[in-house]
Amino acid sequence: MLVVLVTSIAFAGTLEAWTADDFPDEEYLAGWQGWQAGWEEDPWVGLNYEGTAFATMVYDASDDGRFGDGGAHDNWLWNEAEPTRQGEFGTGVYVSDDDGYGVVFGANDDERYLFLFCGVEGEQGSDCPTEEIEAPGAALLRIAGRDTEVLDVVDRAMEGGEGEILVSMNDGVLTVSAGRVEFTAEVGEDFTLDGVGFYGYNQGIYENGRYEDSSAYFHDAWLSRFDDDDDGVADDTDNCEKVANADQADADGDGIGAACDDEGGDDTGNGTDTGDTGSGDGNGDGGGVGLTAPGDCGCSTGAPAGGAALFGLAALASFRRRRA
Repeated sequence: MLVVLVTSIAFAGTLEAWTADDFPDEEYLAGWQGWQAGWEEDPWVGLNYEGTAFATMVYDASDDGRFGDGGAHDNWLWNEAEPTRQGEFGTGVYVSDDDGYGVVFGANDDERYLFLFCGVEGEQGSDCPTEEIEAPGAALLRIAGRDTEVLDVVDRAMEGGEGEILVSMNDGVLTVSAGRVEFTAEVGEDFTLDGVGFYGYNQGIYENGRYEDSSAYFHDAWLSRFDDDDDGVADDTDNCEKVANADQADADGDGIGAACDDEGGDDTGNGTDTGDTGSGDGNGDGGGVGLTAPGDCGCSTGAPAGGAALFGLAALASFRRRRA
């Protein structure tokens, strides 16, 4: 029986950018509502169980290749989502397999970032797509074509096989976390977080032609934009990020909002202005109140799935018959 853990998470200073619509039950996901698969030989499929829609892989599959060659190493499913520089991507995940899984982000035709886990904390053994990780472990990778750069690695993974994976980008600093695992990296302020999705290696509900229910299941994915001053204008386009100025007033037209600009002085933001709440530097970091506006988020990930077994044979009977 599936044990559902109900959580309620509120995010201050965010605006919803994109959410993954409920995946269609027992249907392939590549090509559906903008989803793209990196490897056609192992299709991703939607599965619905007790009101939660999951995305998972069909077959357990691995190879002797490498990232970027179009084989099993590239078994990601991603969506362009909405353009976002400063924001956060999150998804719930339930893992009933000890092999590779994780999330991709910043993905495009040329490169992507991969927050990769191999195995589950406290369990031994794993088929991992990279030798850089000693399972159970985790790594942050940048993949450009066939070139893979390991940005960081640790010898621990997710605990219990379920939880939430979070990726945030703010002012040129990337932070990825899941449980006790957290990495940070400087990627530059022009880095785009959009292009988000899931990853699995040697994961799948079928193994050697038999239904095994041994896979990684992703659910309730979302992407939000940061709004540090809670004025309803995303930081990506806010001309005064740290001081609330919903009207975006800029009397002298220099691109710096009047709320954090010395419009009567040298335009550096180092002076005082009637709308200045602190010692601003022209970028709006003079200090804002940061009140939480109710209803401006809508980015809860919902209830993560859990329990010893995610699906029984009966739950996928029709899907199995279709595959046969």
